[in-house]
Amino acid sequence: MVVVLTQASNVAQAEPSNFPRPDFPVPDGTVFSLLATNGIIYIGGDFQTVENRARPYFAALDVQNGKVFNWQPDVQGPVSAMAVSSDTIYVGIRTGNSPATNAIDAFDVRTAQRPSAWAGYIRPIGIEGLITWVKAVVVGHGRVYAGGEVMERFVYAFDRVSGAVLSWNPNQFDQTTGDYVDTLQVVGNVVYAGGRFPYFGSQLPTNLTALDRDTAAALPWDPAPKGRVRSMVVSSNVLFVGGEFTKIGGQTRNGLAAIDLVTGNVTAWDPCGTNQNTIRLLAVESNTVYVVGNFRSIGGQSHTNLASLDGTTGDATGWNPSVTNLIQPSVSGVTNQINALALSGGTVYVGGGLDFPINGSSYPYLGVFPPRGWSILSQARLTNGNFSFRLLGEEGSNYVIQATTTLTNWSSVYTNTVTSGGFDYSELVTNTSPRFYRAVTGQ
Repeated sequence: MVVVLTQASNVAQAEPSNFPRPDFPVPDGTVFSLLATNGIIYIGGDFQTVENRARPYFAALDVQNGKVFNWQPDVQGPVSAMAVSSDTIYVGIRTGNSPATNAIDAFDVRTAQRPSAWAGYIRPIGIEGLITWVKAVVVGHGRVYAGGEVMERFVYAFDRVSGAVLSWNPNQFDQTTGDYVDTLQVVGNVVYAGGRFPYFGSQLPTNLTALDRDTAAALPWDPAPKGRVRSMVVSSNVLFVGGEFTKIGGQTRNGLAAIDLVTGNVTAWDPCGTNQNTIRLLAVESNTVYVVGNFRSIGGQSHTNLASLDGTTGDATGWNPSVTNLIQPSVSGVTNQINALALSGGTVYVGGGLDFPINGSSYPYLGVFPPRGWSILSQARLTNGNFSFRLLGEEGSNYVIQATTTLTNWSSVYTNTVTSGGFDYSELVTNTSPRFYRAVTGQ
């Protein structure tokens, strides 16, 4: 009997690999949203299958091995935003060219069924070719908040259980005339909204506002970004803001800034410096800020469109997955564009349009960057008395295959360098004793 033990490298680092995994399942269409939680990566977008399994618009995969779970909610259109709370995942939908008659929905994370009490509703609108598109969903204050484009409200608030539309309504903004909300964050008693607003001239806050939890009124705080806000993420008492702006809070910041939520002021953190950068997506993990956008230099180093930054100093890390040919800004129907970013345990997930090029190779719709030094032993098979398997791992790295019958005393049996994503190992089976295998690097 032969047993294969899959084990990550013994020198795996927190910094992600520069190269995506070649084996992770991908959908057959554009990814608009990603959410990693509880060992699952949820993928939403305009697709019908994942790894040839029917999963229209929405799928759930294991974050480690990419297994497509038997979880299939009855979602009616491309999922464009997600948030999870307890046992329910709430989704925003990009309407148009789909059967969707509602731009908000909710599903049980275990059964994939719509909660029996849920009746949330956002009416799809079409205005001169524009469509209702929910771009941000967050949960807080016992509510579900949703913002986007071409909606009857600037930001909707729903009861988290029933889905009832609440009276909370920042209606000083007229959403249907062009006030777009790209990103939402809930911090304490405040709902932060970023995007492009107000469409017509007024004395209201511009492109970034703080809304009172109780009254929905815009608070006096007004950093007034000079340009659209595309993404926000909160870490401790800092609000990281990305977008197309050149100034914010009275300070020159090219597309990326940090705001102290205690003082309300822009901090000295300035990774873009004088570079005319645009930042579309942000995520943070362990004081590292991951950014997607349109840039060639950030954090004092040459990086192309995808990078990670020290959350304290703003310096770029050594992670350098060059992503070329991104189209800015987001345009409906175009390719080569990253729309979604998620993090889980040191692994970075990016999703978008067809064949966005990473380090010179094309990756359709989804790129998964595991921690550097990763390895997976897969495709185990027994053929004509020979046992063989394939190692998938860090491109250009050396790996040692080790074997044991005791799980304590390991012997090195083979060494090779990963090219084109992996290499194969085979040996003659001479007995029926259990035999275990693992891969290690740096030996």
